[in-house]
Amino acid sequence: MNKDIFKFNSWIFLVIIIITSSVLFFHNLGNNYITLWDEVTQLNVVKNLATNCCTPKLHLQDYNTDFRNWTDNYIWLHKPPMPLFVDAGFFKLFGNNLKSFRLPNVVFLEIAIVLLFLIGKKFFSPAVAVISSALFAFNHYTFELVQGRQFSGISDIMLVVFLLSVLYLIFKIF
Repeated sequence: MNKDIFKFNSWIFLVIIIITSSVLFFHNLGNNYITLWDEVTQLNVVKNLATNCCTPKLHLQDYNTDFRNWTDNYIWLHKPPMPLFVDAGFFKLFGNNLKSFRLPNVVFLEIAIVLLFLIGKKFFSPAVAVISSALFAFNHYTFELVQGRQFSGISDIMLVVFLLSVLYLIFKIF
């Protein structure tokens, strides 16, 4: 009987973690201050992808760029293209602003929190599930990634989601 109550409570804890982290992540998400070179560059590439899809361009024109210089190239392939395409889709769908540019960070981070919870609950214990998802959700670094204040952003967050998915499948096999 007590075991069933604890199972139910762990799901309640997950809902509380998701709601609280979403409130924190959405707070000031559309702030106009762009902190790092990386976010400025990604925003420019995503803006160009949203207007002209299929080629991640850093610049609209191909003049005075050196193809050997990755920081100032016409076609920008410094980051994996899939996160840029996801960002461009959100950017086009929800409006051309910083909030819609950073929105995929929140979505994928919340997915990562749920995946951590599922891995912890299925393969360890409900307590591990709640603690691991809470530590990840309320980590200062993850908040900084969502807000665009840390290097990489959506690329790293999507990588975490895909790696957690693979980890879940590996644990399920063994």
